[in-house]
Amino acid sequence: MRQTIRISGGLVAIATALALGGVGTAHATPASTSPAKAKTHKTIAMVEAGKARLKVGDSGGAIGSVQRRLNNVGIATPVTGTYSAATSRSVEHFQWKFFLDESGEVNRHTLARLKDLTKHGAHIPNYCLHQKKIMCADKSQKVLRYFKKGKLVRVLDARFGAPGVGTREGNFHVTHKIYDGISSLYGTPMPRAMYFSGGQAVHFSKYFKADGYNGASHGCVNLRDWKGVNWLYRQIPVGTPVKVYH
Repeated sequence: MRQTIRISGGLVAIATALALGGVGTAHATPASTSPAKAKTHKTIAMVEAGKARLKVGDSGGAIGSVQRRLNNVGIATPVTGTYSAATSRSVEHFQWKFFLDESGEVNRHTLARLKDLTKHGAHIPNYCLHQKKIMCADKSQKVLRYFKKGKLVRVLDARFGAPGVGTREGNFHVTHKIYDGISSLYGTPMPRAMYFSGGQAVHFSKYFKADGYNGASHGCVNLRDWKGVNWLYRQIPVGTPVKVYH
């Protein structure tokens, strides 16, 4: 499965309430675990132990948890609590990106990687949420997110620089754009290039489209969705902020 997921789900906030009881001095009352939550914890524990896997036809809280985490890594997935064919495709997409067995089922290795990448939710810096327009490139989740006035508009698969020519991290802005660029150092095509740090740019890469994550860039932020890159190029004027982080 090689379909680029374009739109991510929003951030999920979880509130925890503390119940107090008794007369006079308040005493904390242990929170009770509902049968549904207990079942969810048990299912997840079995997957983590390698005794079960989540697959098409399954349902319950554990499925909803996986679906929310997929949204947090930029893979748009309906949060239904039911493991549908669409969920399986999203899982397969995730597995492809992170060199896991592309089964479309959640085993302990897939769950561990997904939990590690979403331990801080969608991992979006506040800086990305307070700009008129901004491109935010997450090197750990392998995505580039485009925000407009704090709202997530589009998510594109991205790959970054190889060791020794890594993509620089920090806050930048688009210095110039070249519609059909070519690298002066490597002679490689850089269509729809949006430069943000010296010779490093966000641009389409035919090599990324062909080879996926088996290769890497010389420092640029490579995108592989041709239609998505063309659309993004039209949205981004010179001066637009760019944030690259890990």
